[in-house]
Amino acid sequence: MLFKPKQASSFMLEFQHLFDQATLYFIYTPDQETATATFQYYFDRLHDEQNKTTHPLGFISQELDLVLPYLSARDNIFWEDSFKNEHQQKFRIRPYDPLTDERFLSTMGRDLTRQQRFYVQLYRNLIARRKLLIMDNLLDGESVAHIRESLTLFREMTQQLGVTMVLLTTNRELIDGNPATSFRTIPFYQPKPKPLTNPIGTLKKASE
Repeated sequence: MLFKPKQASSFMLEFQHLFDQATLYFIYTPDQETATATFQYYFDRLHDEQNKTTHPLGFISQELDLVLPYLSARDNIFWEDSFKNEHQQKFRIRPYDPLTDERFLSTMGRDLTRQQRFYVQLYRNLIARRKLLIMDNLLDGESVAHIRESLTLFREMTQQLGVTMVLLTTNRELIDGNPATSFRTIPFYQPKPKPLTNPIGTLKKASE
């Protein structure tokens, strides 16, 4: 009897169906707290099932610790030996190709800059052949020039590699400037209820 892989959950299938084009999507989050909570929600719901479908997901975050500090950038990128052995094509990224930068590859995770941490996570997902990448609000607070450069890079990747990218952002200009691929409300997101205050304590304090 042949082994049959587990079926992806309905949430996974619905998520992938919504983001079914190889393009750059934007999801508006009103503040940093919501952006962090949304990314964590997607990570918790989807991470364990990311390899159960033909379009596995990957995650890129500046908030979560997805880069191991005690491994070099090279070892963080080539997470599994099978990926390293199978790696033939170089995914060139302007303005330079990090996979040819020995200084970058030998840098320990704890010493990587913000931009280098992004490269590590990006290449890790590309080499693992993940086709739908979910990114937290990593462009928020960056300069206009950096945002433009990054968006150009992301769009080139979607066109050349057939990768779908989903970017969370608190930047309304990005949402307004890309209406065809933007979500003004967060798809599928169900925030955790806030803890109730102590009504007894409140009443007691009010009566004093």
